Amino acid sequence: MTPRRRLFVLFLAVLGVTAIVIARRDGGGPEVTVPASGMAVAADARSGTWFCPGYPTEIPVADTRVTFANPAPEPVEAIVTVAPDPGGAPGEPVRLTVAARSVETRPRAELGGPGALTVEAFGGGLVVEEGTAGAGGADSQACASRSAPNWYFAAGDTVKGVEQWLVVDNPYASDAKVDITLRTSSGVRKADALQGLDIGGRSRTVVPVHEYAVREERVAAEVTARLGRVVVSQVLRSGSDAGATGIMSALGATAPSDDWWFAAGASGATRAAVALVNVGTADLQVDVQAFVEDGPAQEPVTVEVARDDVVWVQLGDCSTDTPACLAVAEGSRYGLRVRADAGGAVVAELRTASADGGAAGVALLGGVTVPAAEWRFARDRVADERLTTVSVLNGGAQPTRVDIVLVAQGREERPPALQGVELAPGRPVTLTVAEGARGDDAAIVVRAGAPVVVERSIATTKDLGRSVGVPVR
Repeated sequence: MTPRRRLFVLFLAVLGVTAIVIARRDGGGPEVTVPASGMAVAADARSGTWFCPGYPTEIPVADTRVTFANPAPEPVEAIVTVAPDPGGAPGEPVRLTVAARSVETRPRAELGGPGALTVEAFGGGLVVEEGTAGAGGADSQACASRSAPNWYFAAGDTVKGVEQWLVVDNPYASDAKVDITLRTSSGVRKADALQGLDIGGRSRTVVPVHEYAVREERVAAEVTARLGRVVVSQVLRSGSDAGATGIMSALGATAPSDDWWFAAGASGATRAAVALVNVGTADLQVDVQAFVEDGPAQEPVTVEVARDDVVWVQLGDCSTDTPACLAVAEGSRYGLRVRADAGGAVVAELRTASADGGAAGVALLGGVTVPAAEWRFARDRVADERLTTVSVLNGGAQPTRVDIVLVAQGREERPPALQGVELAPGRPVTLTVAEGARGDDAAIVVRAGAPVVVERSIATTKDLGRSVGVPVR
């Protein structure tokens, strides 16, 4: 190679590295995983960025935590920065090292002032969750690993005793501008104050939906960025006036679909409903079907979901005056599939609530559009944890086997009861991961021989938190 040619190759290499650095700074670059959005990503990327929108300031920061889980055999370096609330300061970045095969949980206040967090990990495999556990309730959800121009939510409400927020995070240097549409039980609302809403660069804005849609039984939200890309989560707090108390949150879906999956449901004392919102341009028919753990798949119920309409399908405890209900047997455990007309633009979320003793609490769960053979959760315990379970649904046509590995304190544990679990086609199974007295907080890795859907449930003495895992593709 001539000296001139070597110089040209070196120039291209430097240009490529510079482009990668700029892309990472401005929102591009490799991505590791996407929690519950169904979009395929590179599972073997050597670095990743996580976006944690955080909770409204009405939820005490003293109760909130961020968990960093590293199931890989090498340590991972990470830098945490704050995208502050309006008027706040970003503060100094926090550098941390997560040891190999370990879990580290930090109080949110140790990582900076009020606002969203951006976590840049230098090394593959890191999983990041944010959560809260206090007098108001318990919740823990994976952070996002990508931004998007569109975010959809189906299962909000603002009845007496319920507060609903959208947390909009702009982690990039340039400003974003978003429009927020609310589809409610009384029609579509586009408040002037929520159109062209400015989200400053590297900042977040918290929108109190309950101030724009008052006393609505059903509230679905859509956030569309006219300019830029954002990360959006929904947080609900349910008080005693609503029957069951607690805190629940979930990232939105970044696109509608005509096919959604949920791994776990249980009929009985817990009230449950699938919320459906039609964000497309045509009326749709939607089937909701249950796959029972100890029996055959049940016949689906079909509901009409008109354009811009929000429909909640009750699960179990059906009566003649229930407008939309799927009759699952009392006391049964089940998974769910939601299918719309081909090409239908539907978003589905699952809401549960119970005021019954040990099962008390509220939970919000986003659906999954693409099953995966491996899923990860950053932790298996929170404060006042009582019982942690993992539910797996095999929606395929062939049986498969499931292994669950717990990763903590530099080692992997393989409890015999969680290895080689047989899972028949169209069947869910719920497995106990942690129970009773606290031990080391562990990351959960679920591996199956075929694509499956996986969810985690953590019951505390005050609330019930549910979340979808982070798929590894």
